[in-house]
Amino acid sequence: MTIGAKNKKLNKNSGFTLVELIVVIGIMAVLIGLVGLSINMLTGAEAKQAYHKMDAELNDAKTGSMTRYDETLTLQYLTKDVANGIESDGYYGKMTVNTLDKNAADLKKSIGIEYRKVAAKKVVIKVYFDGSAAPQTMGLSDALEISYDRATGALNKAKYNGAEHELNMLEFSSGLRTYRIKFVQTTGKHYLD
Repeated sequence: MTIGAKNKKLNKNSGFTLVELIVVIGIMAVLIGLVGLSINMLTGAEAKQAYHKMDAELNDAKTGSMTRYDETLTLQYLTKDVANGIESDGYYGKMTVNTLDKNAADLKKSIGIEYRKVAAKKVVIKVYFDGSAAPQTMGLSDALEISYDRATGALNKAKYNGAEHELNMLEFSSGLRTYRIKFVQTTGKHYLD
C-alpha cells in the first residue's frame, strides 16, 4: 500500500458530519424539554404557588378588615383585561375596600378595587363548605367571596355564587400534588396543610 492510499483510507473515518451533530443536538434538546415538563407536573409547582399567593391574599383581607376598612376578597376566574390590571387569564383575588357611608350607618361604599393573580387556569381549585366531604370545583364562571368580622376577626360566611356557606377548606391541585388551606370560623385563622 502506498502513502497516498493510506491517507485516503484515514480520511473516510475522520468523524461525524455537521448534519449528524445537529440532529443529535436537536434530539437532546427535545428530551431535555420533556424531562422539564414532567418534573413540573410531578412537583405541582403552579398549585404550590397558588396556595402561597392565596395565603397572602387571606392575610391581607383579614388585616385590612380589622385595621382600616371593611375588605372583601373575591376569588374568581378572569380573562385578560390590561386596562383593569389583568395581564393574563387565570384565577384572581379581587380585593374590594369598603367604608361606611357617613349618611347611613349600614350602607357600605366601595372606595377601591385591586386585582392580584392567584392561580393559572390549569390549577384546579376546590372549595369545601359546611363540613361537607363533597367539594365544589371552581369553574370559569364561579366566584367565592371571603370577608372577616371587623370587631372579632372571625371568618364571615363565605358567598359562593351568591349563596352563603361556612368555608372549611380550599384545595389547589396541579399535576400530582395537592395543597390545602383549612379555616377556623370563630377565630378567622387559616392553616396551610
